[in-house]
Parts: sequence; structure tokens; C-alpha cells
Amino acid sequence: MTELERVQLLETYDRLSNTTAHMLSAAQAGDWQRLVNLEKDCSDLVARLSHLENDDPLPDGLRVRKAAMIRKVLADD
Repeated sequence: MTELERVQLLETYDRLSNTTAHMLSAAQAGDWQRLVNLEKDCSDLVARLSHLENDDPLPDGLRVRKAAMIRKVLADD
């Protein structure tokens, strides 16, 4: 995985993490239309991740950061 691909991967995880936080907020506020729109964004980001992910190991610091973002996404879900 190139450095650019690593950056894109982590930026996409970061965007996913932010999107799921907004989804949680919208659901708690009962803003269903916003939630539907955010779910579409979330789906697009997950599709992008499926293209960016591969079996190449990330350096330790990036791996830890990625794992933290995944844990946050799961907690928001």
C-alpha cells in the first residue's frame, strides 16, 4: 500500500467515524430525513473502503488509529 493509499484509507475511516457520529445525533434528535441522508453517505464511504482495503499491514501507529476509528463507528452504531 502506498503512502497516498494509506492517507486515503485513514481519511475515509475518519469521515465514516464523523458520519456515524452525526447519524447518532440525528437519530437522537428524531431528524429522520437527515438520518436517511447520512445513511447514504455512510454507505458510500463503506463502499469506498472496500476498494481501498487490502491485506497489506499498516504501520503500528496507523493500525492503532484505524482500530480506534472502527471502535468509535461500532459504538455509534
